[in-house]
Amino acid sequence: MKKSEYNFAMFGTFDVENYGDILFPIIAKQCLQQRLGTVHLQRYSYHGKTPDNWPYEVTPVEAFCSSVRQCDGVIIGGGHLIRFDQDVAAGYAPGAPWISHPYGYWLSPGLLAAQHGIAVVWNAPSCLGAVPPWAESLLGALLRHSAYISVRDADSQQVLASLSGESQVELVPDSVFGLADLLDIRQTSAGFAQLRADWKISKPYIVIQAASAGLALFLAMLSEHASQFAAYDLVVLPVGPAVGDDAGVASFDLPGLIKLPFIRDPLLLAEVIGHAEGVVGSSLHLSITALVFGVPVFSSANLWEGKHKVLQDYELIFPLPIEGAIYPGWLLSRLGRRQPGAQVMRSRKRLEAHWDALAAALSGARSDSDAPGRLWFSLPKTMEGLSRQPELESATLALRLLQPRISELEREIMMIRNSRSYRLAAPVRAAGRVLKAMAKRIKS
Repeated sequence: MKKSEYNFAMFGTFDVENYGDILFPIIAKQCLQQRLGTVHLQRYSYHGKTPDNWPYEVTPVEAFCSSVRQCDGVIIGGGHLIRFDQDVAAGYAPGAPWISHPYGYWLSPGLLAAQHGIAVVWNAPSCLGAVPPWAESLLGALLRHSAYISVRDADSQQVLASLSGESQVELVPDSVFGLADLLDIRQTSAGFAQLRADWKISKPYIVIQAASAGLALFLAMLSEHASQFAAYDLVVLPVGPAVGDDAGVASFDLPGLIKLPFIRDPLLLAEVIGHAEGVVGSSLHLSITALVFGVPVFSSANLWEGKHKVLQDYELIFPLPIEGAIYPGWLLSRLGRRQPGAQVMRSRKRLEAHWDALAAALSGARSDSDAPGRLWFSLPKTMEGLSRQPELESATLALRLLQPRISELEREIMMIRNSRSYRLAAPVRAAGRVLKAMAKRIKS
């Protein structure tokens, strides 16, 4: 039986100046309230935030230890969250020294919820790299307990499916593809109108991400052909200062650029992107937001590997050249907002099913899974096996050192097998094998 009111905890990096990370909880709350009614969503990250200087309240993760029993469900993600390296963002670390990084904002709270029988769902995060051996038991136990698992790319699906046992790992679009359900771009907000007036953005405009990496050819083209872009305002927009966006770097010291500060209201930032005639940059969520509102994307990201692979099939995305030159006419002919592409509309439809399933999992009965209990019983054996890891690494190193000689011997064998004498002797070898088989049967 569904309740009339729910208390959910959501975990991620919601405390950093990065557009997509700040946007995830806003989308989640809206989508869950449409399906479940009154939803109280407590957001947890390493560092606390208050609404006077942030879009919403964020609670430090260590506080979850004392509030877990009042929680009806735990949401993990989205974003590039499932990772085992410590390079999340410059200087980003837990506020409490006893919290393990980077597991404190996704793995540890999930395990704590599992131990209390609380439903855990995964809101389309993605994995960075492989799962190390020491973490397989921990992550596997959490996945087997989870009421619903989804990821946003096929590589992440493969990684988690290898550890999830019988639990299905769904492949769904990034939740930012559902942004149009929160923001009607046909309406102009007072905040957006004020921003245009304050920064004197009077013409149709192009958004340029304030991340100079990968934009050298584009900026060189602007410098050389500035007159051809006279009909547009050129707006430099930081979408992720936490990961290096900075409009103040020398690369953007070109005449006529309008350099905005980071906009902490993610829906206002989305509105700035959605009203552009085109966007230039590498950010995944800058690109997704533009595509949702029919804005062409000139991407400096590598669309053939990593998290950006999910954008390959979408209309209105144009990879920037990485060598040679960019011709102004090529870019100018592709500018202009239009109807979102068919792939965007399909992604929005798939997200409806995603939120239906996620909401159903969160509103279900508390779990009686024995996965957390099994974890504690099996953990000593796992750690014992890992204590022998140096021996395995030594054997691996020895094999690596022998590999050149092995390859050399393989080449010699192939040369012998390809020789004329070896081929001519094939019938003799075959006859020998027959005689050996006959002798073996006689002896038996």
